[in-house]
Amino acid sequence: MQVLPTIISHLLRSYSVHIFLHIGGLSIAVFISVIAGFVYCKLRTKRLLLGTVAFTILAPKFFC
Repeated sequence: MQVLPTIISHLLRSYSVHIFLHIGGLSIAVFISVIAGFVYCKLRTKRLLLGTVAFTILAPKFFC
């Protein structure tokens, strides 16, 4: 049980929160890119193509 305070202190540091925000943003961008790709394959509209491309370009930006 002495490990729990150590883990909590590491999770609450400011850089950990920053990293979690990047991981969350990357996960959402990849999820939306995949869903938009599936929907584009089904409907084939120009608007969905642009949305798919936009989220696919956005996903790698969360690594910086």
